[in-house]
Parts: sequence; structure tokens; C-alpha cells
Amino acid sequence: MYSIGQNPEYSIYYLIAELHLCIPSPKFQKMQKHGLIFGFLLLSHFLAAQSPKWLNYANDSHVNDILPTDDFVWVSTAGGLERIDRKTGQRKIFQPWNSGLRSTGVEAVNIAPDGTIWVSSDRGGLLRFDGEKNWEQFYDINAEFPLMQITELEITPEGNLWFISFINGTCTGCEKVFYYDGTTFSEHQDIISNVLGSTNIGNLTLDKTGALWVSSGLVLAKYDYAGNDIIELNVPLIEGEGISKIGFDKQNTLWVSTYKYISGICDYDYRILHFDGNTWSELDAATIGGPIIRVGKMFSDAAGGFYIAFDPWPGEELSFAKFDGSSWEYTKISDLPNLPQAYNTTLCTVDDLGHLWFRGPNFVHEPRVYEFDGQKWTSYNTEIYPLASNYVGDVAVDCDNNTWFGGTDMLTKFDGISWKDYTMYDMGFNTDYFSIESLTVDTANCNLWMTFNQNTTNTVGFAKFDGSTFTNYSNPNGSPAREIAISKDGTVWVASDRGLGKFDGSTWTWYNEQNSPISNYVNSVKIDHKQNVW
Repeated sequence: MYSIGQNPEYSIYYLIAELHLCIPSPKFQKMQKHGLIFGFLLLSHFLAAQSPKWLNYANDSHVNDILPTDDFVWVSTAGGLERIDRKTGQRKIFQPWNSGLRSTGVEAVNIAPDGTIWVSSDRGGLLRFDGEKNWEQFYDINAEFPLMQITELEITPEGNLWFISFINGTCTGCEKVFYYDGTTFSEHQDIISNVLGSTNIGNLTLDKTGALWVSSGLVLAKYDYAGNDIIELNVPLIEGEGISKIGFDKQNTLWVSTYKYISGICDYDYRILHFDGNTWSELDAATIGGPIIRVGKMFSDAAGGFYIAFDPWPGEELSFAKFDGSSWEYTKISDLPNLPQAYNTTLCTVDDLGHLWFRGPNFVHEPRVYEFDGQKWTSYNTEIYPLASNYVGDVAVDCDNNTWFGGTDMLTKFDGISWKDYTMYDMGFNTDYFSIESLTVDTANCNLWMTFNQNTTNTVGFAKFDGSTFTNYSNPNGSPAREIAISKDGTVWVASDRGLGKFDGSTWTWYNEQNSPISNYVNSVKIDHKQNVW
């Protein structure tokens, strides 16, 4: 946590934790930058007295999984779990304040044979939900290894679970493979990683018999859980090639997509191989009916169709292919009839009726889930809150009690009822993206000041917004501005990586190790009621 502030008119605190914004209700105000533990300690005496609850303000910027059932469609997003009634469109949004979730980020959602909904979360463990109100949370299954970030959630025909859990959200090579039989969790990482030759597991998939298959970048193996044995399968990879995705069709034929780096950023060669239990073969473009590009997902539908959903690089055609057991049908999404306006969608799953479900683009205020029945498209609104981004860097409250949120690709104003986004074009610069480091309100004239990560805005170091016009300023010493403070006489103080800057509107004065006792690296600057600069 970098700073704390409070609006004297309200007792509302905003707590930025990980990738979303939390608001305790009723009525608390400004907290900033990743201070979850300290924030709870600070608020403990308020909580004891008022027993408020936390509300989470997050958007659905990333749809991670789609699960259609007879009555509902379940959508896992970066902002929470959503349940949408397929007939009425009525939505129920599950976040930590009204469910068993520990965090808003939901990775996968799956359904067991008995109808139980299983949810894997980002840093929040594994959850079981009856679909109505009862949640069971699995997080601290043992003191050594809590279930943190869950990926690759698979359910066996008996209703048992296989999944991968990371010890934290950033650790590479520290994942563990777990099995849950309805009563006991068991960990199987050591025997699997010994055969794969790596602790990094890229895929965890069940075949049509319920057997578990795992792969790293170079090795593919079948795990016999009952016999406590793992059998490596020799995949005919060429030099420099790695395994990307694996899947099984209705005949239990194994399909493997591969990649090989050539050059540049997006220059790869891709292949699709299949194994019938005896012989490996390669699927070529002529047989599948179109170009073989990067594969995003392989899966089967209830009728036995096998799908390959492609995940193209920019400039490549959105497409998917279906295999009926004897022949392939290759489909460009642009060729589907009656396309919605935002048609740059990728195939995610197919329901029991044969309807295709697509993940939409990550645009603010656009639907992110689409259903296609062969002729008609149905869009589903998944917007939770119209935040432009979940990467919130700072929060400030202006003189009119509007709350401002700044972060990656976002400057958003919330007046308590409605939300308004300001784009990079509103701010007067055109770059690939921008990132706001901090927000400051000048209480003398209510101007809003903001600092930018200079790598995202070229020469713009900080800016002022007077309610109608943005004025941009470059930082003359060439380093990013970290934070701004405004004195009563209008002097702008800037914390930067090359010292503390003082700007009177025309002239800069710099303080650093050469002419003052402060360091060249200044992260924060504040002005107290006596106009002392800290």
C-alpha cells in the first residue's frame, strides 16, 4: 500500500487488492495499491463496530470459461462467476461478498454428473456449489500447500476431480497435480513430473475411458492412478517442436497440436497429429479444409463431434474445425450467417443441443458471450461493472464526491450511480495503451492530476484534468513521474526516479542526491496542513 486517504463527508474506503477493487459497505473511502492485509488491519475497529460487508467492483474483461446447461449458462470471468437464465436473461453474479469465493477471479467452471457446479479460482482455491445457495470451499487442505490458483479442472465419469493448483499466482514450476475422490485430496506431482522431466504441466486431460493424460512441452504420458504407474507415449516431434494442446474424439483417438518457433513475435509453424493406439499420423491442411494455425482448445460435444478451436494471431482468420469421426468441416467465423456486429469471437464450447458458444472480444460495454444455433445469434450481457480495466492503480475522490479510478488502459469516474470512461484519445495521446500510476486532487480548484507510466505514453509524464480539458506535461528529466502533490499556491511537486521535482507552471527545480538529503528515487510525495513537503 502506498497511500491512504479519506473523504471527510463519507466514511467509505476503497481498497485495491490484486486486480480488482473492493468497497466495504456501508460507507468507507480511499485506499490505494495492493494493500489487502494492512487494509483489513486498519479497518478492524470499524468492522467490529459497524459489521459492514465488502463489495467488489470489477469488470468481466476476461471470460475464462463458458458452461451451458439446460436452464442456465455459467460464465467464469476475471470479475466473478455469473449465472444467466437462458430464457429470461436474468443474471446472478457471484463475488466474494455473496458467495464462497475468496477472490473475484474465476478460472474454470464445470459440472459433475450429480449436477454439482465446481469452480476453480484465481488465488481463491477450489469450490463446490449446489447452484442455489450452498458453497463448500476447499483452500487450506493442508498447511504446506493451500489450494491457490486452480487450472485444468477435469471431472471423471464417477464425479471425482483432477486439477492443477499453483502455490501462488506467479510461481512457475511449483504447480501440483491433485485428485479428489469426494472425501480425500491426494497429490500426484512427484510421480508425474519424474516421467515428464518437468514440474511444468501444460495439459491435463481425460480420455473417453476416464483415464488421465498429462503433458509438458516435450513429453506426453498416461497416468494409471489405480496402478500408481505412468506410461510415456513417444510423440513424433521434430527438432524444436513442442506440445501445445491434447484432446480425444469419440473413438478415443488422441489428437495433439504442436508448435515450433521460427522467428519474430508471431512466426510459428503448427502441426496437428493423431494417434489411434498404434500409429501416428499428421493432419494436413487439405484434409481439415483450411490453414492449421495456433490451437486454443480441443474438445468433444455430447453427440460425439470433435472440435478444434483455433486461436489466431492478429491478422489471421478466426476459425474452427469439426470432425464427425470420418471427415472434417472447416469453418471461418466470418462465413457464419447473421453475424453479430462484434463478430471477432472464438469458439469455447458446444452444448447438448449442438449450439455453438463463443467467447466475445474484450471490449468495454460489449457482450462477451454469444450462442449460435445454426442461424440465430444470441448475445449475453456479462458486464458486472463498466470499469475499463481490473488493473486499478489508484483511487481518488474529487470535490464533488466523484470517485476516480486510474490504472491500465483506464481513467473512470463514478458519481455513485453512473460510470464514465476516458480514453487515451480523450487525453490527447495515441499509443498502444496507457497506465496511470497515481491520482491527486487539487483541493484549491478541484483539478484532477495523474501520473503515467512513461513507457506507455511516450513523452507524457503527467496530466491535469479541469473537468473538461486535459493538459499534458512532459517530465523534463526523462524519468517516469510516480506521484504528484499540489501545494496551496499551485506549485506541483513530482516524485520521480531522478529525484523530487518542483514545477511552478513555467520553471522546474529538481532535488536529488546532488543538492539535498533525499534519494534520486522518490516514490511518493505528500504535503501536510502546514504546507511541509514529505
